Amino acid sequence: MSLFFFFFSNYFLFNLNSFFLSFSSFYRSFFSDNSFFLYFFCHNLFGDNFFDNWSDVNC
Repeated sequence: MSLFFFFFSNYFLFNLNSFFLSFSSFYRSFFSDNSFFLYFFCHNLFGDNFFDNWSDVNC
């Protein structure tokens, strides 16, 4: 039972990581020409350290 939980948790974390990678690439391409809205989006909606911890978007 613990072995099943081990494989299930690894599969879930892998999907969560791929979700954040696609999420960050979408917002980096969508807000690339609108830096003021990207700054407002990063620093007010998620807080200061959200994209620093979860992706490579430059806020």
